[in-house]
Amino acid sequence: MGVMDKLNHFASFKDTDIFQPGQFNPGLFDVNKKKVKKLYPRSSSLNVMLNGPAAERIDGIIRQMNDGDLSTGIVMSMNPLLVACYSGDFDAVVLYCYPTELGPKMGWSTGTRLLTVNWYDGYGKIKKNKDIDRGPRSNNKFKTFGPLVAELYTDNSERIARKKSEIPEEMWQYTESLGRQYMTAHPGMAREGCGPRFKDARPIEQLKLKCKLDF
Repeated sequence: MGVMDKLNHFASFKDTDIFQPGQFNPGLFDVNKKKVKKLYPRSSSLNVMLNGPAAERIDGIIRQMNDGDLSTGIVMSMNPLLVACYSGDFDAVVLYCYPTELGPKMGWSTGTRLLTVNWYDGYGKIKKNKDIDRGPRSNNKFKTFGPLVAELYTDNSERIARKKSEIPEEMWQYTESLGRQYMTAHPGMAREGCGPRFKDARPIEQLKLKCKLDF
């Protein structure tokens, strides 16, 4: 089963549908293309546009924000800026690192709750990620997942706030708990928030983080 199984091809999904834990909840977000180009610069680079995988191009970002699977994210640290992103299909989190100055620009602090949009399997020759510690509720359908933090790519703050309010408190607490476990199990490691989101975590000091933050 691949990414096509997670796509929102059904008219029955509406913007007003209530978030259902354990089910597929489509993002249905419009995308601010200017933000994508600044925060995920490789999405509009000529090489990626001509030769890169579909998921890494700007149209892939747009597709994920609409068709991807809603979930939870928690800011675990402000310096470095680390966000734990949860997937129910893996019952696990992955940790992403962003430029430290992005946190204050977004008004985040440690413990800030974020909405994420997951995309599954990756692209090309799919490999299982080494940085995903599957939990007991993992359904083993997918090999990898790559989330986007919704707050970074859409201006639809009303829908973000509404979806956050629908998510059970236990799910937020669980995401934060898994984030702490991840940081203990993989100290000093994270994925690059400005780079290919399906790649395994690397030492934080090796991440380049070439985002443009003048927004």
